This record gives sequence, structure tokens and C-alpha cells, in this order.
Amino acid sequence: MFVIACITVLLLSPATRGDSNAGRPFAVAAESVVLEIEPRRAGRNFLELPPLQYRFRLEAGCADGGQPESFALNVADTRLTLDQAQLGDPALGAAHEFTLTVPADQLAPVALTSFCLAPDTDNTAAASDGARRQSAADGELLIQDALAAHASLLCKSGASQRITYLSTPLDIRLVCKGPPARPAVTGKTN
Repeated sequence: MFVIACITVLLLSPATRGDSNAGRPFAVAAESVVLEIEPRRAGRNFLELPPLQYRFRLEAGCADGGQPESFALNVADTRLTLDQAQLGDPALGAAHEFTLTVPADQLAPVALTSFCLAPDTDNTAAASDGARRQSAADGELLIQDALAAHASLLCKSGASQRITYLSTPLDIRLVCKGPPARPAVTGKTN
């Protein structure tokens, strides 16, 4: 069973550093996805991911006083586009927030050799490779750069057009739903 939650980890990717319009950069921020997973049996090294829903924040600023004409965002084979009317008046400076769901069939399984294993006394094969064995008590695992969001912004200034591209890494945080944590043991004795 999976439980999906989002935590805010802003990954700003400004694409107009040093441009004359530094007050309105083109940037995309993404929130990490959090998946709660049940402890697994040893030998099950691949985790099939459910659909992942990412939340994004877009700052659609154009350099040189240009106006945003269109925006496109791609993650795996999933695409979102916004036209000029959807982007609104850039003078208002409003950021755009939206979600994008990446279907499970566009996601590769995640290889997990020893994370979130169910407690099992007859499970020595999983630790035989010498790696430190992780159990349900290990809690969390961050998979950095699991996916990438590729964005483009088309800006128009007079008769000229300019496209700016950027990429933002997308993380997945796995949380093992193990047994309740044991109370901490202190070194005091009475």
C-alpha cells in the first residue's frame, strides 16, 4: 500500500541569471513527493511506483522587457502547456501554481536492495553481500534526481522571440511504515 504526500522542498532553477530583468526571472520550483511503503520481504529488490503527483510553482518572467507567450513542462512522457491567456499579465507578477501527475506506466521501478525490509530471522541472504542491512526502523530514503522536469518559456519582445530552457531535478522520499518506534533508552539508573 502506498500513501502519497508532498513536502515542500523548493528547487529553484532560475534561467535568467544576469539578465537585465533580474526582478522577474524564469524559474520553476518543485515539491518532493513522499511515498509511504510497507516493509518488504527480502529478495524483492524492485519497487513499482504508483502515479506521482508533483506540485510546481512557476515564475514566468522574460528578459529585456518581453512578454511570456507560452510555457511548456515535460516530466517523463507527461506534458503541460500554458498559453499567453493562461499565463496572464506579467506586470501583475503573479506566480502560477499547478500539479502534474506522472502515470505509473511512465515510471521505471526503483531498485532497493535493503531498505524497509520486514523483520525476519531467517533472512540472512539479504545481508550476505556485506552491505549494511537496513530494516523497517531505518525510516526514510531520499532518491535524489529520480526524475527531471524540463521547461521552456517562449517570450516575445517587439518583433523578436526568445525561448529559454531549464531543467529541475525531482526527488522522491520513501518512508518506511514500520512498527512504532521503541521508546528511547537512557543511560540513567536509579
